[in-house]
Amino acid sequence: MMSYRWNIQLPWVTQKRFIGNWQFRLEPLLECGLDFNGKTVLDAGCNIGIIAYELSKRGAASIHGIDHYRSGIYAARNIFAGVDIPSRFDILDMTRDRKLRRSLKPGYDIVLFMSVWQHVRKEYGDRVANRLTATLAERCNGVFVGQTIEDQAAAFSAVMKTLGFAPLFDRDPQGRLFTFQRV
Repeated sequence: MMSYRWNIQLPWVTQKRFIGNWQFRLEPLLECGLDFNGKTVLDAGCNIGIIAYELSKRGAASIHGIDHYRSGIYAARNIFAGVDIPSRFDILDMTRDRKLRRSLKPGYDIVLFMSVWQHVRKEYGDRVANRLTATLAERCNGVFVGQTIEDQAAAFSAVMKTLGFAPLFDRDPQGRLFTFQRV
């Protein structure tokens, strides 16, 4: 007897794809003193767009979210259907540099790269993780926000320094969230 394996995703069955809860992820971002009012924001690794939604409530001018998580992007698009600011959410494998470059706008006031770098680094290696970071940094006209796990924070900061960025904020009590500005 032959059996077939089906890969079906049921909409009522979900799997958590991040550490902590949304408040845990949002608090350090709000405590670092950034002004989102009137700013264009790129959320690279936006998941379901909850952080982007919170920034839209704080006056962001536009939001562009990217993630390879198809269901998350669908959720983000639905959330932003009821938000009155321009938004765009793309399903995108950020490790594919040419596609990433074609998807991005020429520049953003704020680039969020929260809790993605360490995953890319683990799965694809330093070269791909650093190239991805460099591509995002090229499009940053203002502040680059990076978040990673504590034991990789120094390595991430070193990459940002090589890209010509200096830390503005690095006082997250858990040592994970940094804001950088081009020197």
